[in-house]
Amino acid sequence: MKLGSLFFIALTLTLILGACPPLATSTPPTPPPPPVFGEYQPVQVDQVEVEVGVGSPIPVHVIVRGNLPDLCSQVEYTEIKQDGSNFIIKLSATPDLGSPMVDGCINDPLPFRMSIPLNVIGLPAGDYSVEANGSRADFSLETGSSASSPPRDNSALHKEDIQVASVDIEVGEGSPVPVHAIVGFNLPNSCAQLGEIRLLRGGGATFLVRLDSYVMEGEDCLTDSIPSRVAIPLNLLNLSERSYEVNANGFIAAFELPAP
Repeated sequence: MKLGSLFFIALTLTLILGACPPLATSTPPTPPPPPVFGEYQPVQVDQVEVEVGVGSPIPVHVIVRGNLPDLCSQVEYTEIKQDGSNFIIKLSATPDLGSPMVDGCINDPLPFRMSIPLNVIGLPAGDYSVEANGSRADFSLETGSSASSPPRDNSALHKEDIQVASVDIEVGEGSPVPVHAIVGFNLPNSCAQLGEIRLLRGGGATFLVRLDSYVMEGEDCLTDSIPSRVAIPLNLLNLSERSYEVNANGFIAAFELPAP
């Protein structure tokens, strides 16, 4: 075959291949950036109620209702302290610093409800109060110990781990759907209070919950563990998963949201 013929064939193939459309390539969609959060800030508390039950020990729960600052926030940090006859509760969230165009978070308030237990073992009968982020409620104990006095805020305390006995998920009805992690736990002794609650969505569909107790030092405390429970709100808005899990001090519970 002559050199000119080879050149003609090569040129023809080049023109044919050049006329073909390029191969289609698929580019995965860019996921939206995660929410950008700031430092802890107090959440808005609108109402505080105290439920005093019947039994031994007397069950006392504080029902806190309020609003998160935006649709991506959680009640991430809660602290409970006692100063005399007043229980002081601080609830904080990390507000989103982005915008709907940046991370899809809308800066509309999101209502929440939280149930926090109080340990009243060893307290004298009398009148008490609860203050949560500026909202206040009063309650009374009809019976109590006559040989003790309420601890002051400057009482010596130390932090201890809490043994979690159970985690149940309560899915309510409404829009948005209210979801609560009901965590059953045991305080280390009769002088302990539930002191800190930390909540963090640890990536994906896992909620990490950390419970710690505040224990008074130098007190004649009963060493028996004190059972109690706390209801922690979980904000699942803007999350696409259907299956989730809650890890509370190492106790793991899985749950699924019903299909809409």
